[in-house]
Amino acid sequence: MPYQLYVLKSCISTQDEVKKRIEISQNDLIAVLSETQTKGRGTYSRQWLSDVGGLYLSLSHPIIDHFLPPSTIFSLIVIKTLYESTSNSYLARLPVGIIYPNDIVLVYKQNYYKLGGILVENYKNILIVGIGLNINNRVKEYNFEHKAISIKEYYEITENISPDIEVEELSNRILTNVEIFYQNKPTSYDHLLELIKYVDFTPNLKNISVIYQSDERETVENFQTIEVNFFSRQIKLNKNNSTLLIQFERVRRIMY
Repeated sequence: MPYQLYVLKSCISTQDEVKKRIEISQNDLIAVLSETQTKGRGTYSRQWLSDVGGLYLSLSHPIIDHFLPPSTIFSLIVIKTLYESTSNSYLARLPVGIIYPNDIVLVYKQNYYKLGGILVENYKNILIVGIGLNINNRVKEYNFEHKAISIKEYYEITENISPDIEVEELSNRILTNVEIFYQNKPTSYDHLLELIKYVDFTPNLKNISVIYQSDERETVENFQTIEVNFFSRQIKLNKNNSTLLIQFERVRRIMY
């Protein structure tokens, strides 16, 4: 069964809109796309700015049982969609990847700029997946924790052009790839695992700050390098001659 997509001009949060529609719909696969959000959310209750021109999409999905975190799986599906957008060369040419746990980033002059992120919530034993991408919106003045950029701004800087990407069309392509993943999980997992070898930019980071859970409190510490092992669900943080090995769930934020 394909996704039932609701397209809105504005809402408080697409995450909340999906939850409301799940209660009244007979379709298990619900998606909401909104032009703006008045109170968009990121991970750990951070605000997600939602100006006109961005992609703000939330969808429902059955619980996923896999060693890859759901936020990583959906990040990879989004990147796969961008890579396959041969009908839109602006998308297919983007140097995009992921930084653990849920950031979609774009590389420019060896710097990593936040292009988007994934928010996954468990609601009544169903995943509600939020996807936020900077497409045609202006993010230069955003006060993000990380440097940020939109696709339009990237091409204005690199090629002196200002393309307008069709947000609803891209959203439908993402939903199609989510449906393919849902229907063909074993094969889809193989494809995603192959893709992650090339688009996981986390090991490229040097001299970074990491926020992680330690003894029931959050600790901020600087490290020289980081290694992610998706199979064992562990992250190795290296500093001088010492190594800290921690589980995925304890990493709150990587500051790049």
